[in-house]
Amino acid sequence: MAGSIFFASDSWHGKSSTTFFVMDFLISQLPDGEIRSQLQDLVDNNIAILDLREPGQSALLDLIAEELPQHIESIGDARIRENLTTRLADLVSLARTQRQKTRQPVGGEQMDTRRMELNRSQSRELGQLYSRFLEAHPEVESEVDGAAMTEEQEAAWAAYSAELRARHKAERSALADRIQAERRRS
Repeated sequence: MAGSIFFASDSWHGKSSTTFFVMDFLISQLPDGEIRSQLQDLVDNNIAILDLREPGQSALLDLIAEELPQHIESIGDARIRENLTTRLADLVSLARTQRQKTRQPVGGEQMDTRRMELNRSQSRELGQLYSRFLEAHPEVESEVDGAAMTEEQEAAWAAYSAELRARHKAERSALADRIQAERRRS
């Protein structure tokens, strides 16, 4: 099974073991709380998908962009260190890019718990759909070192997931509208 981490304008795909390495690292670095609990829930349910498309993910972006490379550098085995550095270079770059584009001012608002719960349920749904996609497309080599989907496979995944992604986008938009309306009233 492959893993995926989705950003606002791009996505990273890799082996599920590599994705779980990242998720376990994030869990180890986060204080107790809702985000850590959600990540642990994804790991516990073997869901190798993380959705970082929504605002309010700055703590996770910071950890991936800055702390993850330092953590990898601290690994004693040079072969493992080099392997992880290579596999995760694009992920770190995507996190840095999104962080620069979405940087909130100091003292920015916490993400609404309803948005976090929606992200969690949508990540589960997307993970289940991705598993079905891999079953329907055995030519996608999700567990081969360094394998990435071809452009044709990416297009097949985009088409396969388009309906769910559109529904997710509409759900996030509707929730954002509700939250914004509530904030205006208060």
